[in-house]
Amino acid sequence: MKNPKETAQKRKFQKLMREIRENPNVGLEKFYNTYGKIVQITARTICRSLDQADVVINAVLIKVWQMAQENTVIDNPEGWVYIITANTAKDALKEKTFLPLYDTVADEKDAVQELISEDAFYSMIDILSEEEKTLMIKKFIEKLTFREIAEEQGKNINAISAVYYRALEKVKKFLEEQNGD
Repeated sequence: MKNPKETAQKRKFQKLMREIRENPNVGLEKFYNTYGKIVQITARTICRSLDQADVVINAVLIKVWQMAQENTVIDNPEGWVYIITANTAKDALKEKTFLPLYDTVADEKDAVQELISEDAFYSMIDILSEEEKTLMIKKFIEKLTFREIAEEQGKNINAISAVYYRALEKVKKFLEEQNGD
């Protein structure tokens, strides 16, 4: 006989994953509000560095978003979140792939700014949602960090970075389509 509490938790998680598919910004924020403590504690315990843990947390959010797209049924949501986080942190430590998140973003930002004018930038981000446009303007034009944007908007830094990377992917895909790649 199935445990009613587990069944309710499973249904709630499936609803959350559906919300991530349909509205990633809101869904990922709700996911982080629900499971963020597990992700943070696990990542920080394994990494033992706040910068490294932040990179792992962002990678976990991306994996959650990808899993939501696949519509995978998860029987034990808390266990799944723990395992995804622990494995991501362990893999990253083994590969020693950590660069501080802010340095990576600064490098990307400098490379983009060298390539495009401000007018071209505004044309490119026209395809983005209002939230994504605002974030890109704050990063590229106002030169704010994820932390500054998160504090200004009263949001979590990981939610901000997830929106940022998703917006970058949209712009990249748009440019590839425009160039016929």
